[in-house]
Amino acid sequence: MSYAQPYNIITPSPCQVGYSSYPWQGPKWDTVCTNHYYSLQCESCDNCCYIIKYYDREKPGTLDSRSYETNVVGIFYYGKDCELRERRTILLAFYDKLLKSKPDGYIGHLFDPPNDDGTLSMDQYTVGACYQKDMNGDIYYDINGVPVNCSEDEYCCKMSLWFTLDNFNVTSTFYFNLEDNRLPDSSIVVNNSSINCSTACARICHNVQFEPLMQVMCNPPCNTGDWSPEKNKKIPIPGCPECEVTVFFRTRTTDQCPEAGMQSFNDIYLDRIESIDDPSNPCYICEAPEQLIHTTVMNELVSTELTYPTGFNECKENYRIFQSGCWHDHYQHGIVEIDLPPKRMLIKCGDDNCCVHQYQLCRVGGEIQAPVLLDATATNVWCDYYTAPCFFVCEPPE
Repeated sequence: MSYAQPYNIITPSPCQVGYSSYPWQGPKWDTVCTNHYYSLQCESCDNCCYIIKYYDREKPGTLDSRSYETNVVGIFYYGKDCELRERRTILLAFYDKLLKSKPDGYIGHLFDPPNDDGTLSMDQYTVGACYQKDMNGDIYYDINGVPVNCSEDEYCCKMSLWFTLDNFNVTSTFYFNLEDNRLPDSSIVVNNSSINCSTACARICHNVQFEPLMQVMCNPPCNTGDWSPEKNKKIPIPGCPECEVTVFFRTRTTDQCPEAGMQSFNDIYLDRIESIDDPSNPCYICEAPEQLIHTTVMNELVSTELTYPTGFNECKENYRIFQSGCWHDHYQHGIVEIDLPPKRMLIKCGDDNCCVHQYQLCRVGGEIQAPVLLDATATNVWCDYYTAPCFFVCEPPE
């Protein structure tokens, strides 16, 4: 299955780095897959494809030489265990594909005089910033898992991409001076000037939006509106003391819908559920059944992430949760080099099924009432079809 671009997910705008006469063009999309790039293959990883959302421009440089620049704002992946690869490795494969795909002689003739061979570099841009540190010196994240900037300045990360030319065309791309936690040969840019982060802040230059591709195989009425970037929250599991799982989800408010009396739907998309698969983790000891974990997460999302009616006595029925109809347990190996611990994950079994739950939420006498499940519609109920042992989550209300 191939995709021209991800679902309508909100992404950052490209950081505006100088040269107002030469604005970024886009957005544009490209895809790199592990079976085509040796650098993306790893022993414990499954096959994955990464869809890159980027902007580009051609601008003048010194000595009448031009430059081709890109500004990457998002990476979306589909496959299993795709997050085990580092963003900088994925980006290098993208740069390599992009420069080699340019018309014959294009890159070499950007320079004056034209270069038919040799080793050269051009600047490329990604999201990056000076981020706040916590008490332990680690990056401080807000409740949505987003690192917190040290100031309100518009940051950008500029890095040097090196490449070799043969007969005016790119034959290879590479980085110099790879370092942990940031792209090589990189600097933080504010208002087109490179800056140094203060000692209270940490510089990170690869914080490109990096999320699973949203493959919602649903098309109910009022299927409009942009989904938020991926959110996450921790949820305690009953019967398992101190066990918390992390749920990853998105939210949106649809356009006004004729089928719902010109009301907008308040929607949630449930992507996956994770816990650390380590003997020191209370969830590891408890081994809670997957159905219990899934039900607990659903109840928590409905109760806390949907906006209740504001009237003193008011009910609304325009609340939905989108997800796969079939889920399964998946154990992901950790990778010490990128500080990724082993995980137990509840993930969808496939991309060809869908479940939509619709709820009624009420406020009676000013008091919030328990949510009521009105309907559960599945496009595919044959969970036994999949290779992994899958369980069905789309039972309709009794």
